[in-house]
Amino acid sequence: MALTTFFSGGQIDRAPLLRIDEHALREAWHATDTRFVVLWRSRCLVAEQNAVLLRQTELMQATLEDSIYLGRRAERHLFALTLPDELPAGGPTESDFDNFRGMLVSMQDDDAALLAYAKGMLEWRERHRHCGRCGQPNLAQQGGFVMVC
Repeated sequence: MALTTFFSGGQIDRAPLLRIDEHALREAWHATDTRFVVLWRSRCLVAEQNAVLLRQTELMQATLEDSIYLGRRAERHLFALTLPDELPAGGPTESDFDNFRGMLVSMQDDDAALLAYAKGMLEWRERHRHCGRCGQPNLAQQGGFVMVC
């Protein structure tokens, strides 16, 4: 019996060469068709069992440094970020977010893979804010995929 996980599925080009090009990464962040996967208190933004992807204009005060570059899906750049505990006025509300695990079986595979990828990366980054050797703050590089002391 083959084991399939959501992390190995989906149609995401992780674009490793773009990730190491700071200028290209900034251009991707500001592109009008770029979309953002957002989490709030480890919960995913969803509507009718589908991932909701926001435009930059819907993000209030987010910055490139707050995000993780996920790659491209259907030629559209995708970033992930975590919203602050105090949700900004005019944006998504608490009821717009749901527990990811409870939705997995009823979501389309591509959306489940995207949310699993985004959630995994954001939680990894949160748990590695400080160097495991010296305790100093780490600096995110390469679109948030590398943490450097």
